[in-house]
Amino acid sequence: MASGFQNYKIGVGREDSMVIFNSANLTFGELSKCILKNNWSPGVFRDNYRKLDNFISADVIGLDIDEGMGIEQCKLVLDSAGMKYVIAPSKSHQKPKPKKGVEVVCDRFRVILFLSETCTNSAQLKATIKHVCKELSITGDKQAMEAARYFAPSTSIYASRIFGKTIDLVAPESLKQVKREPFVIAESFALQNLTAASKEFLATGGQDGQRNKAILHVAANLKGEGSELEGALALVEAALNLSCDRAKVEQHLKTFKYAWDHYDGFRKPQKSQSTMEKINHLIEKYKNGRSKFIGKVG
Repeated sequence: MASGFQNYKIGVGREDSMVIFNSANLTFGELSKCILKNNWSPGVFRDNYRKLDNFISADVIGLDIDEGMGIEQCKLVLDSAGMKYVIAPSKSHQKPKPKKGVEVVCDRFRVILFLSETCTNSAQLKATIKHVCKELSITGDKQAMEAARYFAPSTSIYASRIFGKTIDLVAPESLKQVKREPFVIAESFALQNLTAASKEFLATGGQDGQRNKAILHVAANLKGEGSELEGALALVEAALNLSCDRAKVEQHLKTFKYAWDHYDGFRKPQKSQSTMEKINHLIEKYKNGRSKFIGKVG
């Protein structure tokens, strides 16, 4: 049984950035409040710049539950196992979300579990998350298992337990880090209809002078095929890190977010309009309103 009276380091997102996550040393209660107001990551990062290569350590793990397991069922599992935990619904909890052309309403939430010791190896952290999900039969989103993943603010605390068991680290299959191209990750999203241009961007990060247009294209393509925003941002950020410096990464992520917010073709599909036509329409819309946006960063 672990003490509830100790601090845990997490990364807390800055309001104006999706990659700057400042390290925060929080109590159990402070952490529970923090995740309701901020983007956050279980990890802390060198120079406070959130990417896998900068991972320093983690004191907690975060699980993203999206379909498959109900929130009350998850609580019962964790209580039965005597775990120390926080369960917090996401903003899409019990709200309709499109999936393969069908609006799906279900429980969507995050689970925070606490490590018995600080983890300083990203491969070991991922292996530990996989092990926990298997042992507790929790169907966590595989895309949320990377050490650099972040979570958007939750809407409330559904349940928590301050005194309980913590998670022991497990050895990864291999401590050797294998560098994978972003599109290898994209394939695990089960997105079958990415365009050639999207695949090229995710594999290379795009070319100078053409990157804005490529980002608009990728945003429309990923959203049109039903990807989640957080997962899509992780893909695009990984791609941009291959080809851009830190300042440009942030500018391009803002462009991507703008494009995502302004593309709604998959919510109201028009049978007479192809995906490519929708993408081209978005690009023209962006060009026409660019002076009101963030400027060209190419």
